[in-house]
Amino acid sequence: MIPIEVRDRHGWDTGASLIAVDTDAGLLVMSTDEALTWLQSRLEGRDLVAELLAERRAEVERENA
Repeated sequence: MIPIEVRDRHGWDTGASLIAVDTDAGLLVMSTDEALTWLQSRLEGRDLVAELLAERRAEVERENA
């Protein structure tokens, strides 16, 4: 159970869907909306498709070596 003081500070209603993320710094608990915003900020400016293709090409090169 999340204390009411914490829920009030974050604007979470009773029964709100929350996500827990285990990090090196500790456990992050956030609403699904906060999680989406956090994730978008972490990925901003990255080209995930290009990164995935580069990783796959490197795998193929290692397999063929």
